[in-house]
Amino acid sequence: MPELFVPDLVDANAEWFTSVLANSGAAPPGARAVAVRQVPLSAGRLARTIRFQLTWADENHRGPTSLVGKFPAVGERSRQTGFAADAYAMELAFYQRIAPQVRIKVPQCYFAASDPVAGRFALVLADVAPVRTVDQVVGADPDDVGER
Repeated sequence: MPELFVPDLVDANAEWFTSVLANSGAAPPGARAVAVRQVPLSAGRLARTIRFQLTWADENHRGPTSLVGKFPAVGERSRQTGFAADAYAMELAFYQRIAPQVRIKVPQCYFAASDPVAGRFALVLADVAPVRTVDQVVGADPDDVGER
């Protein structure tokens, strides 16, 4: 399978997700996503978190129907800060190198890559709904951080 490119959020389409999930082994050979719906979950200081709802050509021959992705913030200053502070690189490194070795629950990572020159990073994870995001400024309450 060819190396996957790091997309802008607008380029995270059905064809790209088909490749990501086939490459990761999460979709069987020949499965094909035909539509993607984006549902914003949060717009943090450095990144946007999106739920992707996938429709497959064949419901009996498919990959996951819901994923969560992170992409850089919209604002150029925030995006530059994320790269300059290595924030994106550290998050990607966690999923690429640390998560497979820890004994805590971590969502399955299907794609983790960045292209600092183009100002892009993308992280695609299994959707762990009903877990929800919390406001980064307000913080989490005890129910948000309880064991699930």
